[in-house]
Amino acid sequence: MELFEFKANRSTSGRATNGQKRRLLHLMQQHRSVGRGQYTKPNARKEHEEVWAAVAAELNALGGSHKSPNQWKKCWIDWKSAVKKLHNAHRAFARRTGNLPLQDGPKPLDAMDREILGFFSSDMVDGDGLTPEIGLSTTAEMVDVTIEDEGDATANIGLDVSNILQN
Repeated sequence: MELFEFKANRSTSGRATNGQKRRLLHLMQQHRSVGRGQYTKPNARKEHEEVWAAVAAELNALGGSHKSPNQWKKCWIDWKSAVKKLHNAHRAFARRTGNLPLQDGPKPLDAMDREILGFFSSDMVDGDGLTPEIGLSTTAEMVDVTIEDEGDATANIGLDVSNILQN
């Protein structure tokens, strides 16, 4: 019996309409701490759950997709993630070399996607530039080394010592 109920609920939780997405964005702009998932007060979790319940009721009343509060919350999280990923794809495409035409790049951000990017500080989307990234260093430290042989010949060469310094 539970499996049937799960399928019945799942069939009503399809893709959100543009009207529902527009309203979801508006509601998250009104409740910024909920939209960002920030818990700033001791009872913030309970308040967030109440806000998500009200958001779900309002969005379900618009028609289209019918979802639970947790499903709308996941919809919002997935949407934010997709927009950030698309924004980063645009930045990566712009940094590429080869003078590629724009039509070869990622799809453009629409107006609602740009509003979502504006919802967050640039540090949340692009990084603050101060926090070190995990992985290999992208800059190499070069050191001039003079090599002398037994004769009069000398040579200056540049060595990448970043790997030597790390070990």
